[in-house]
Amino acid sequence: MKNAQDSLRWTHLTAPDDGVVTGVSAAAGQVVSAGQTVFTVATGTGRDVVFDVATPETLDRRATARFRVALLQNPSVMAEAHLRDISPQADAQTRSWRVRITLDNPPPEMVLGASVAVTLPLADTTVDAVMAIPATALTRQAGQPAVFILDPVKNCVIRRTVAIAGYTADAVWIRAGIMPGDRVITAGVRSLRDGERVAGSGRISMKPAFNLSAWALKQQLMAFLMLLIVAAGIVSYEKLSRNEDPAFTIKTAVVSAQWPSADINDTVRLVTDTLEKKLQEIPWLDYVQSETHAGRTVIFVNLHDDTPPAQVAGIWYQVRKKNAGCDSDLAAGRAGPGGQR
Repeated sequence: MKNAQDSLRWTHLTAPDDGVVTGVSAAAGQVVSAGQTVFTVATGTGRDVVFDVATPETLDRRATARFRVALLQNPSVMAEAHLRDISPQADAQTRSWRVRITLDNPPPEMVLGASVAVTLPLADTTVDAVMAIPATALTRQAGQPAVFILDPVKNCVIRRTVAIAGYTADAVWIRAGIMPGDRVITAGVRSLRDGERVAGSGRISMKPAFNLSAWALKQQLMAFLMLLIVAAGIVSYEKLSRNEDPAFTIKTAVVSAQWPSADINDTVRLVTDTLEKKLQEIPWLDYVQSETHAGRTVIFVNLHDDTPPAQVAGIWYQVRKKNAGCDSDLAAGRAGPGGQR
């Protein structure tokens, strides 16, 4: 009976202090096990700052050690904090240790979820005071290790050599070259140049690439020249010659004649040979080629390639005259000859 009463009592969750629910880890009706987190409550009794460090051994763990905390959006809003706890082991993925510090007198501007900058008190050791920066911030200058520091006055980055105290898996410990309050560029250092200007917020001010088209459109003279070229092109196009038939000269003619009652021998002797002899007399003749069948002949007349085009029409006129003059020489009963260019 007591076990049943305890199980019923455990179904009612009561917060130990007044506060604000910042996280819900379970849904209604879900079966949870003993010790499982269901709600995360932020009480008003204190306010913590949570961050990760690469090597916790360098922190001052004394109770009197004080951390300086500044609001990232407004660095003038500051507060002091003391160490609360350090996680006993490193995170499996980031290989860093989680640190929690408690603000002594948090100002109203430091609300829950606000981003802050923390100045870490270093432990007193026999070596010089060091600070850790991400390994991605490291570059080189004249063969020496260096980092890029943001100059807030000139809004530019300055390459500065540093002295390295040691290395970890993802951090570099610097013992000289970086002063308290310096802002170190931690990403994109391979593409930076010494003295390169940045935006007011610390972002790199990239110069836009030169756009020839945009520049030309902004220049009135270029716009006028473009319109002038377009107008000249339209005028030139309208003045182009247009011929329905291309201007070339045909230098081959066809002469045909028929004699239906004649055999192949009579056609060659009385028709083809008679016409070829007459056609041999025309000027600029290259060669004649004939095809003869019984009762029909076809003769191809070809002029030289270098025949002047102006004389071709007159030559074909002479061919027609010679064909007409052959009528009396051809045997009776023939038809033709007829010519065709």
